[in-house]
Amino acid sequence: MNPIIIIPGICGSQLQAVNLKTKNVEDVWMPSISKKSIDNIINNLWGYNSNGVFKSFNKENDIQPTPGLKGVATMSNRPIFKSLTKKYTTMIKKLKQIGYIENQTLFAFPYDWRQDPTSQFIVEQLSNLVDNIFQKNWEINNYNRSFYGLCCFQIIYSIEKRVG
Repeated sequence: MNPIIIIPGICGSQLQAVNLKTKNVEDVWMPSISKKSIDNIINNLWGYNSNGVFKSFNKENDIQPTPGLKGVATMSNRPIFKSLTKKYTTMIKKLKQIGYIENQTLFAFPYDWRQDPTSQFIVEQLSNLVDNIFQKNWEINNYNRSFYGLCCFQIIYSIEKRVG
């Protein structure tokens, strides 16, 4: 089986705040609909561009996508996104039923959607995943949606040019 990389849309990428001092992790996109979660979004996700990388105004936390399939599947547990993201959990379940194995033939690329999808920051992250898969001399299939779907082929093309 050729591996598959799932590249979700904005609603499919779970973001978490990692406190730089305590290393505590808290979901910030999108934990729930409450005043506290809206405050977390404002405090952690608003920011500015610094040399091509979007950074949060909040310097206490590092914002990161929840890695792997969990970073995609987690969002379907949120009532507000359930109808939008159910397709990811359904697809992951069906792929596993036909023999795909997480981190062997089935991968996900949740991302910090605040970043420019063609920036070196994002391209390097996806390149590392693709390089890992190419080491096994496989062809890669990808399923992408939404904002990053528009840039996915450009990113993969630039990676293919680099690795030959």
